[in-house]
Amino acid sequence: MKPDSDPSLPVSYRPIALSGVLGKLFQTILNKRLLWYLEFKNQLLPVQYGFRKIRNTSQALFDLQNEMNMPSSAKSCLYSVFFDLQEAFPRVWRHYIVQKLFELGLRGNLPSYYKASLTTDPSWLEFKM
Repeated sequence: MKPDSDPSLPVSYRPIALSGVLGKLFQTILNKRLLWYLEFKNQLLPVQYGFRKIRNTSQALFDLQNEMNMPSSAKSCLYSVFFDLQEAFPRVWRHYIVQKLFELGLRGNLPSYYKASLTTDPSWLEFKM
């Protein structure tokens, strides 16, 4: 119900749409499938920790600590660079993402669904199987 409105009037209530829920579910399924494919084909660098199973901030810190504790010669240095890209995805060039999927060998429906989902038009949910 909308705030400060008469509960006896139908216009006082907001409609319920399940398309958002279905879209999120579909995106989750696509994401799991894509991550499985990338892991299976060894397309992700070992130093990429974000959005991967068993690789998170704690694991990155653990690996860094191990590197720092390794015995090294007196003239060697350890350099570390950390990125936290706030709102990185909205700034990514959409065509580049689809191009990279193609270069990774993905063909058919999966890249097409990703390409359609990158648009602002919500009609991408209306796909044909």
